[in-house]
Amino acid sequence: MIAKMILPWFGGSAAVWITAMLFFQTALLGGYLYAHWSVRSLSPRSQSLVHAVLLGASLLLLPVTRPCLEPSGSEEPIMRILGS
Repeated sequence: MIAKMILPWFGGSAAVWITAMLFFQTALLGGYLYAHWSVRSLSPRSQSLVHAVLLGASLLLLPVTRPCLEPSGSEEPIMRILGS
């Protein structure tokens, strides 16, 4: 959803789409690594506690469209996208 909100700001060029896909694929890999680590290292009670903390943190960081992130000119979009 966040990609749909911010990509029109940057024109939707191939570099913008590739950057968004790279971020989401990296986040997916991180999720797989987290799942593997938690199953191997934590007890079921600890897993549920860690999951609850992460769920609470994600609720606090829900994507909010911030107009201050919109590009103002011809700056490089990659770092701006990854930063949002």
